Amino acid sequence: LLEKLGLHIEAETLYKRAITIGEAVDGGGPEVAVRLNNLAGLFEEQGRCSESEGLYRRALEMAQSGGTCPDDLHVATYATNLGTMLEAQGRYGEAEPLHRQALELRERFLE
Repeated sequence: LLEKLGLHIEAETLYKRAITIGEAVDGGGPEVAVRLNNLAGLFEEQGRCSESEGLYRRALEMAQSGGTCPDDLHVATYATNLGTMLEAQGRYGEAEPLHRQALELRERFLE
């Protein structure tokens, strides 16, 4: 909501706080990955692509390695978000495997 209202500083502060609390409470479970992804999206929207990329990668890694199962739709979402950002930067070789991974996971979900 804060993002939609243009209150980016406030949104960033709250995302970071939620991430810190989540890491302290459950060591970085699925909710932390969601918050990392959301903060990455905020940073991407602001053109802070370097910071955004690191957060997208961290969320994707968390979703793949623990807290959620590897074929979870969150993995597909995080892979798509990172891939789309890389694609926008012309980093097609890095983006393609992420998009393929996301497509494969979504297709498996439909089976």
